[in-house]
Amino acid sequence: PKPFYPVPCVGCPPNKTLEFDHCKNAPERIQQKLLHNYTREAAAKGLIDDPKNLSTHRIYIYRGTKDHCYLPGSEGEVVEFYRAFNNGLAGQFALEATIPSLHAQPTIHKGSPCGGPYDGPYSYLANCGYDGAGAALQHIYRNALKPPVPTADLSLLKRIPQAQYMQGRDVGLAKEAYVFIPPRCAAGHLCKLHLWFHGCDGPDRFYNASVHYAGFNEWAEANDMVILYPAMRDWGKTSETQGGCWDGYGQTGADYALQSGGQMAAVRRMI
Repeated sequence: PKPFYPVPCVGCPPNKTLEFDHCKNAPERIQQKLLHNYTREAAAKGLIDDPKNLSTHRIYIYRGTKDHCYLPGSEGEVVEFYRAFNNGLAGQFALEATIPSLHAQPTIHKGSPCGGPYDGPYSYLANCGYDGAGAALQHIYRNALKPPVPTADLSLLKRIPQAQYMQGRDVGLAKEAYVFIPPRCAAGHLCKLHLWFHGCDGPDRFYNASVHYAGFNEWAEANDMVILYPAMRDWGKTSETQGGCWDGYGQTGADYALQSGGQMAAVRRMI
């Protein structure tokens, strides 16, 4: 069968395309109709799940006011993408865009000063007195969670090897990742699962600090929730792969966002 590739640049001059990373740097150029049609066509071909599954999802989005990586308007475009597949029920979307952080996860734990400067291994955690992990999880679970434990038992973080999930196709996964497993979950109790992607900067940089101190473990321990933290490493030949980024650029193949994509398939096996 003919491969299903991403939508080509519409309206571009011959042999030209949009500027790189325009979804972050020039969100006004995003054409939602193309994204919606691509999503529906991929689902119709059985290459992704039915987007109707998103109809009741609760979406939490955060952008710090000093974020120079994702420019103003980019977060709104994410909301608009989901609206096409969402029932529009009251309270389904939560957008926090008033915290004065840089490009970071806001915490009440360890982190760089809120608003900067970045601080070594804690660079992409921002100690803003705002529990970003809790805000996201409480929104997702309709404020039905128990309060977090004051300090998570970090002995519940387990290292897991990742090579087995790539099945011979190197798509940049680090040698090991972490999973946080509360005692009742380890004993066989039916638990929730939260999947956490670190963006860029894998082990020994931002990843390890976030796994330990972003705030998800405290909520997980109190609410029988397993947190899976898959990890990337520096690999490949582009600035993104060398920076340990998850593939948001199609650099692992044209099917990077589909179920057959190397990273998507590997993480599904981990789940």
